[in-house]
Amino acid sequence: MTPPKLLLLAALTLAGCAAAPVKPRAAEGPSPCSYFPLAVGNTWIYDGPVRPDGTREPITISITGTRDGFFEQTGGQLIQCDSEGLRDQKRLLLQGPVQVGHGWKSVVSVGSVEAYQIAAVGTPVTTPAGTFQDTVTTVAKQRIDAKRTLINETTYAQGVGMIRVATRLQQGDQVIPQVEIVLQRFTPAPQEDAPRR
Repeated sequence: MTPPKLLLLAALTLAGCAAAPVKPRAAEGPSPCSYFPLAVGNTWIYDGPVRPDGTREPITISITGTRDGFFEQTGGQLIQCDSEGLRDQKRLLLQGPVQVGHGWKSVVSVGSVEAYQIAAVGTPVTTPAGTFQDTVTTVAKQRIDAKRTLINETTYAQGVGMIRVATRLQQGDQVIPQVEIVLQRFTPAPQEDAPRR
């Protein structure tokens, strides 16, 4: 069985997939970029997987710099937001229009595809960091084999970023929770002092 931390990192990075070709969409509703602020120095602290003693393993993710037109996060993941939406170097994580029911796909490998859908918009979500009103939740499903599907549910808050990730394994009619992380604290990058005149 894969260790919980590896499952968590898989959920956070969603690495190794190629985005399917997507047609540009007209701007409708909030921009996907507004749900994930990108600035060097932004830091998110999460309550990660539950340890055997009931405490949670803390996880800190920071934007550490830029590389190849992307922002680089802790662990080397690259992320950016462009006219299509929020993406890592391989796939779209959040695409507009930000409306319930909107979906898109990412190719994982030959014969394997992740299907994304926006499941909720504007639903209040409470984490240790507070209650967030302006949220969007995506659900990504990846078929592992004929009997198993990995489900990844991610919630973003406007101006804050990712506030919750929960992964579940669907095996036939059974859905087995895997990993959940929730935002404990978001610290935006320090604002540079305004130039003196």
